[in-house]
Parts: sequence; C-alpha cells; structure tokens
Amino acid sequence: MAATTTAVSEISIEMAPAVSEPASATQRSRSRGRGGDDVALPDTERKPNILLRCVAFLEWVGHACGALSFLWATVVMLGGFCTLLEPSDFWSTTAIIFIEAFR
Repeated sequence: MAATTTAVSEISIEMAPAVSEPASATQRSRSRGRGGDDVALPDTERKPNILLRCVAFLEWVGHACGALSFLWATVVMLGGFCTLLEPSDFWSTTAIIFIEAFR
C-alpha cells in the first residue's frame, strides 16, 4: 500500500492580552484571603457574599436548634417523662416532634 500524505493547515487567532486595572493598596489589604493569596473582589461581589454567609449561618443555627428540640422532645416522650408533664406541655412536645419529623 502506498502511503498518502495530506497537508494539515493550522489556524491560529491572536488575541489581545486582557488589561486590568491594578488594585489599590487598601483593596489588596482588605481582600487578602485566608491562604494569603491576593484576591481582589469588587464591592458588587463583596456585599452579596457577606449576605449569603449570614443567611447560611442563620440556617445552620435554625437547623441545630430544630435538631436539639427534636432530640429533647423524643427523650421526653420515649423516656417516660410524659407522665410528669401537664397536658399543655405534653401536646407542645408532641407538636415539636411532628413538626420536626415532617420537616
């Protein structure tokens, strides 16, 4: 068999280098990450990040409180302490168990 050669042509596109404005010294000092790397975040990204971290923290606290109340209510009901409760306390404990179970 005869070997055939084909000409391969390459296409290259030159792109201009991206020009970015250098960050000021105050922005660099405020944006220094935990690892010590310089990450300059604009203010439009910094404010939502702070808001999202606060919301995530509040959700974590709410989840932890819900888990603790579910645990407490379960211990009260299964531990035999329900005979020592008044009827209003018994029904509030029962409501906590059902609300947290369906969540």
